[in-house]
Amino acid sequence: SDIVGFTSMTHKCQKEPRLIMEMLNNLYDEFDNLADGRFNLYKVETIGDAYMVAGGLFGDEGHAVRMADMALEMRLAAQRVVDPVTKRPLSIRVGIHTGPVLAGVIGVMRPRWVLVGDTVNLASRMETDSVSQAINVSEAFFNRVNTECPGGFQFQSRGVREVKGRGKVQQYFLKGRKKHQAENCNNCEYSSPPPDGLTPRNRSFRRLASVKGSMQPVLSPSQSSRHPTTTTTPSSTTTDAEAALRSSSNNW
Repeated sequence: SDIVGFTSMTHKCQKEPRLIMEMLNNLYDEFDNLADGRFNLYKVETIGDAYMVAGGLFGDEGHAVRMADMALEMRLAAQRVVDPVTKRPLSIRVGIHTGPVLAGVIGVMRPRWVLVGDTVNLASRMETDSVSQAINVSEAFFNRVNTECPGGFQFQSRGVREVKGRGKVQQYFLKGRKKHQAENCNNCEYSSPPPDGLTPRNRSFRRLASVKGSMQPVLSPSQSSRHPTTTTTPSSTTTDAEAALRSSSNNW
């Protein structure tokens, strides 16, 4: 997602940047509570006004349904945060796609777990091609949601639209929920805690911790002088390392 009119907003608040930081903090706090506390989704990162979240990274079922529900709640959450310039509720744009991604830990000084691939790029295109307070989704996500919860959501077809770098792509607006359908859908029963008691965020920390010691960054000669090489012993955590780096089906 991103904020409609964010560039203009920051320009007008140059003398009071604190207002922008407070607004972003309030908005992201709302989104974090939805992702980590309610829908068991993984917050990937924030870049400026862009908020990125993923689901299905750990083999959990029903992630498309949870992603759709979070997107609908994000629109409402944005309305609870005030634009520091206009003093009116914020408007956001949301884009979603589903497909395989590559994941791994990158970096030496500030290592980060990142997700890359065509799925990430197309999700970004869906957001860019969206409009104010709308949720724009790809045909792949449309099909996935209707497989997990048949008839549970309302969609509006946008037809086939030109997408930069991808050509023509069928797109849909996610309009809302059909609540009567959710009562008979197993994938909609996601409010209970996960079996291991961990949220996706904490589970990822545990997995990365289990991988530590079985992997070693490749250093250049100049880096080697600053970071002495240590010897690691292969162990049973190799399987976890491979699992952390494998490609899986995810929503963005």
